[in-house]
Amino acid sequence: MALPFAAAAIFVRIYASADSVLLNRLGGNAAAAFYGVPYKFVFAFQFVPIALAAALFPTYSREAGQGKARLGELFWNAERYLMLVALPLVAGMVSLAHPLIVTFYKTQYLPSVPIMMILAWCLIPSFLDYPVGALLNASHKQNIQTAFMGLIMVLSIVLNLLLIPHFGAIASAYAALIGNSTLFIGGLCYAAKLADIPWKKLAASAARIGASALAMALIVELTEGRIKLYLSVALGVAVYALGLFLTRELGRKDIEHLRNILRPPSPETAPTESEITV
Repeated sequence: MALPFAAAAIFVRIYASADSVLLNRLGGNAAAAFYGVPYKFVFAFQFVPIALAAALFPTYSREAGQGKARLGELFWNAERYLMLVALPLVAGMVSLAHPLIVTFYKTQYLPSVPIMMILAWCLIPSFLDYPVGALLNASHKQNIQTAFMGLIMVLSIVLNLLLIPHFGAIASAYAALIGNSTLFIGGLCYAAKLADIPWKKLAASAARIGASALAMALIVELTEGRIKLYLSVALGVAVYALGLFLTRELGRKDIEHLRNILRPPSPETAPTESEITV
């Protein structure tokens, strides 16, 4: 039973490093550096879905086979919490890619700006795939999850080999976006066979959260350069929170749950089952 998990770990390690290695070989050290800087910045937030998936797994394991409706509700709520974090992160990184790169890495890394804007979109499928993987693994479908990971690993390597010689570092960013999106969509299609996912509730939450994140991005775009960067970010966060409250997508109880999820994963701080359930 452990073999699929071991293979998945190997696939993930290869997938996570293949783009940088191939970019260094085919595009040179400069291209690898321009790609590596935004990659580390964007994926520094992976502890959020990891913490949630760790808390979800035992609940999924208990509920698997007991009822698709219950699994669907758990899945929807997990995806909703992750969207609450992922969508504003994407909006902020896309809107502030230029000032963030210049502030932290200076003007010599300006070629990293468009790469960061593309990689930021990877957070959506990357975050949302963790509950999918947890559901498949808890339902004894680890072979399916591992097969998806192996497929994406091969797809990423092929895309990088084909595109890097022609487009450089930005090719690896697009390959990462395609790979993460394909893994999420493929797993989601299979997860729909295991749980009764409330698609209307999921779409409604995505629309409300997306609209609030868009309002945040617009405010940040309008104020960036006119006021200090931290004030622009603070104003954007306030607009995002206001949008969530006005659309009734977020309440006081949700804030407490999100506070626990956003903490680095540990036995003391990981969200509990009761914090994830509806």
